[in-house]
Amino acid sequence: IEFNILLLDSQEVYRKEHHSCADPAGFEDLKRQIFANIAWVLDNLLRAVEYVPLDHLTALFPILAKLLRVNNKESISYATAAVSRIAEKFNERVVQDVINTGGLLDSLIVLME
Repeated sequence: IEFNILLLDSQEVYRKEHHSCADPAGFEDLKRQIFANIAWVLDNLLRAVEYVPLDHLTALFPILAKLLRVNNKESISYATAAVSRIAEKFNERVVQDVINTGGLLDSLIVLME
C-alpha cells in the first residue's frame, strides 16, 4: 500500500462528492478515517491468522510505522494492537527484522516518550 496514492485517490473521491476540496477539514477527517480503517484491517487480519510468511510481515512494518505516527488516536490504537499481535504470534521470527526496520521501532519509542 502506498499512502500517497491512497490519499490522492481519496482526495479525488472527496472532490467528486463535494465538487471542490475547499473544505480542508473535511478532507483531513477523511484521511483520518482511511488511516483508522487501514489500521483496523491490519489488526483484524493479524488476529485471524496463525501463520504469515516472513516477507509479508516485514512488508507491514513500514505501513505500521506510518500509522503509529498519524495524529489520530484510533489509528494508533489499532496499529499498536497489530504490532502487539505480531509480537505475540511471530516473536522469534521477527525480532531482528523489527530492529532492522528502524521506522517501526522508532515510532514505538516516540509513543512511549
